[in-house]
Formats: sequence, C-alpha cells, structure tokens
Amino acid sequence: MVDLKGQYQKIKEEIDSEISKVIDSTAFINGPIVKEFQQNLAEYMGCRHVITCGNGTDALQISMMALGLQPGDEVITTPFTFIATVEVVALLGLTPVFVDVCPDTYNIDVTKIEAAITPRTKAIVPVHLFGQCADMERIMEIADKHGLYVIEDACQAIGAEVTFRDGSRRKAGTIGTIGCTSFFPSKNLGCYGDGGAIFTNDDDIATRLRGIANHGSFVKYHHDLVGVNSRLDSIQAAILNVKLRYLDSYNTARQKAADRYCQLLSGCAGITLPSVAPFTTHVFHQFTLCVDENIDRNQVQEKLKAAGIPSMVYYPVPIHEQKAFAKFGCKAGDFPVAEKLCRTVLSLPMHTEMTDEMQKYITDNLKDAVSSSRTIRIIGITGTLGAGKGTVVEYLKEKYGFVHFSVRDFLKEEVLRRGMEPNRDSFTQVANELRAAHTPSYVTDCLYERAAQQPHDAVIESIRTPGEIDSLQARGNFQLWAVDADPEIRYRRAVLRNSETDHVTYETFLANERREMTSTDPNKQNLSVCIARADTVFQNNGDLAALYQAVDEVMQAIPKKY
Repeated sequence: MVDLKGQYQKIKEEIDSEISKVIDSTAFINGPIVKEFQQNLAEYMGCRHVITCGNGTDALQISMMALGLQPGDEVITTPFTFIATVEVVALLGLTPVFVDVCPDTYNIDVTKIEAAITPRTKAIVPVHLFGQCADMERIMEIADKHGLYVIEDACQAIGAEVTFRDGSRRKAGTIGTIGCTSFFPSKNLGCYGDGGAIFTNDDDIATRLRGIANHGSFVKYHHDLVGVNSRLDSIQAAILNVKLRYLDSYNTARQKAADRYCQLLSGCAGITLPSVAPFTTHVFHQFTLCVDENIDRNQVQEKLKAAGIPSMVYYPVPIHEQKAFAKFGCKAGDFPVAEKLCRTVLSLPMHTEMTDEMQKYITDNLKDAVSSSRTIRIIGITGTLGAGKGTVVEYLKEKYGFVHFSVRDFLKEEVLRRGMEPNRDSFTQVANELRAAHTPSYVTDCLYERAAQQPHDAVIESIRTPGEIDSLQARGNFQLWAVDADPEIRYRRAVLRNSETDHVTYETFLANERREMTSTDPNKQNLSVCIARADTVFQNNGDLAALYQAVDEVMQAIPKKY
C-alpha cells in the first residue's frame, strides 16, 4: 500500500546523517532534536504549541485527560474511524456518543451533531478521515454555542487545510481546542517507528499536556497530576525533522496520484470515487473508493491480490458494532451510512512514489475485477399486495432500481411467438404446455436465468406454486417475499422463511410470525415476516405506507448477496 523504501532512498543521505548525529550525541530521550522538531512543526502548522508523544492514540488520550473529562461525560464522535478514536474514550470511563457520517466525504455529518448533545456532553471529536477535514467551521460554531471542547483527530490529515467563509485558512489539527496527529510510518509524515503529536493554541492547556505526557510532572520527581509516560524519542524526531521539509511535496504527490486514479476510473460502472468537500484540501492518506453493493468486494480483493496489487478495507466493522463497545447500547441499523461504507469501501495503493504505469496497471485490473465480481439480489413476489400498480414490485422498481421480470410478460412472448391471441385462456394453455413439456417450475426458472444474466437487482412476479418456490429457493441467490394481508393465505401458500410452513400447524405459524415480528435481531426481519404488518393496509383504507415501511426496513437489513 506504501513504498517507504523508495521514499527513503531519495532522502537517505539526510536521514542517515541526522540519525548518526543523535547516536553520536547519545541524547536519545528528550534530546535537543526533539525540541527543534517541535518548534519546526509548530511553525509549519501555524500554532503556538506542539507537544510530541509516543503515538497518535496517546495523543488522543492525553488530550482528554488534559481537559479534565470525567467518567460518565459524553464525547460525540463518528462510528466510522480507526478504533483508537473511541478506544481512549472508553479507557477513561467516558461515554462515546456516535453520529453518522456523510456518504460522500466519510466524515462526521455536522447536521446531526446537535441532536446528539445532552447535558452530559463535554466534547466533540471530529475525525479528518483519509486525509480531508470535517466541516470544522460548523463544528466550532456548534461547540461554541453549547460550550463544548473540540479535539481534532487529524492523525490521517496532517497538512490538509480548511478554508473558512471569511477566506482565512487553517491546518487540520489547529482549529479545535486541541488537535492530534500520528507519525506511524505509513502516514503522510511518518517516522521509522512510532510517534505522535498534540497541537494547541492555549498556553494553559499546553502546560497540562506536557505535564501529563511526563508522568504528571512539571518539576522533576514532583508529580502534580496523574499522568502517563509518552514521548517521541530523539531518533524519530530527527527523522521527522528531515521529512517535514518534504511534507508539502509529499502531499502534492499524493494529490496528483489521486487525480490520476480519478481520471483512469472515471465512468467505471460499479465504482464511486472519493469526493472532496469544497471547504477543505485533501492530502489523500488513503485513496478510498466505494464499490456498489452488488459487487463482491472480497472477490475484487482476491483478483487484485492475484495480480500482485494490495488493497485494504478501512474499516470492515463500524465501531458501534464492535464487541468491545456493545455496552454502549448501539446496534446494527443505528448508523446506516457508516454501516454501508463498511460494506463497500476499498482502498488502493497510495504513496509518494507512484508512477503512471503503476496506476494504469492497478486501475486496469480493478476494472476487470469489478466487472467480473458483480452479484445481484433476486426476489420473488407472491401475494395480492405484491404486484400491480402502487404495490411492492412498483416500489422496488421506483425506489431501489430493481428490474422487473413478469410471468405474464414471459407467457405473452410465448403466446405471440406461436401466433396466438394474447388473453387469459391462451396464457393458461401455454403455461400448462410448457410445464408439461419441461418442469412445473419451468416458467419461473427461465425468468430466474434471465435475471441472473443481467447486472441489476431483479424482482420476479408472481410465484404461485410450491414447486416454483422450492426450485427457486434451491438456487441460493433468491428470497421469496410473501405479500398477503390475510395470514391464512400466507399460511396456505407455505412461504414463510425457509418454506417451513408445511411442517407446522396454522396456530404455530401465527405464533412464529408474532415472535419474529417483535424480534430485535435485524437478521430476522425477513420481508415475508415484516409484510405481516400489511394486515394494517386494509384496516387503514388501503394506505400502503405500512407496506412501504416494511420494504425499506428489510432492504436495510438483508445483505446484497444472499
């Protein structure tokens, strides 16, 4: 994903010389080079204070400690980020409160922050993910209005800039109360080990940050605060001091590489390219795109790997669904944008040493992998509310872009091909002849094959017989949705999940429905169960809102590939 060796070779003499100086001085901890680097970085960032520390995680933790946040205090942040952002919140006994992200920038959705503020809220932690800044002007306005601290997680965005409405510009990490960054080797400004830094323009906070990072000590062997031991060693500071001179050129190289990616992938079906917000620059710590949900991302990665191309998923599981954070009460479905991104994001190689030939090879292979890794959902509809104007088939077509395959249209083709007049009798005659000549499920089997050979999600209607149901469900990429308001019809059609209805009594069937309908497990929210809510359609003068709501809920819950 990165070429650290290639980058090192270009600055080898400078790096080796500075490392040798540190070794000759033997000032390995808190040597003069650490102070020099802090001063140079502060000048580059345009802030009053830079406090170096052991890594980006420590930077976040020390910042929260310096602000005096107490157990039970709430911290608003995003569920779509590296674990460290929220890990330190939990370690300090604070309560993370998640706000969903924007689908285009992947950063926290500022329009949803105020709704998450409570009397216990003390801070907002925006993450400048993958290299571009969150909407810091709006975040600072919200923070000022509610008296909140802002801790910027700028670990992936050093050098990125925000342009404010008055035309002024400030770098990521220097806008909030405190900013944090990481010098992990793969970062835009990375050392050859581990390291981090904290930024602030507040003199008193800077004093506390320095003390906490040094065992809570301001005078040697006197400890006024409970602190930690977190520092940047002199060798890493020397390396970073050299690489800081090249940071702007490194960021420019990444931006040019991102532009090349976008040019090469423009118009590629199945891919959504990263978007840059108008108020920020993007330094592309990662080049992260999204594949459509009907693309098997694992297959894409395997095909890239076979071609010698690395790729990564940052991040496969949103934080609110991680087992370690289950106690905070969030569940799947609470943050749909973050959850969808976890299913669809894919990061390509991104570094300062990329060539046109490399990127052409990567994008050519990506296009082939995407086009050959497409999966689709195929849904069969049965029931009186399934087909026809204003019902489920039309709703799936209009809102979700499903392609419609109709038994009636198939039979009409056959009738016309035979030179017959299309009417109910001719349809019935041809259907019976086809089933007799082939199999009882021949018509719907043909429709399934047509659906499977095109690139879009598909809906087949109407499925009428147990034979058709069994044949289609055996194919493994199919769900049957029973859309009847009358539970007796649902029972008789034997189309509850997994076609188990044949083996249970009607009373058991109803009990199963009631249990499934009240389940909080999203995996149980199969539409053939949720549609039981359609009972209310006829009780509300034909209002289909309940039916459409059930469809929306299940479309969120079911996977793209069954």
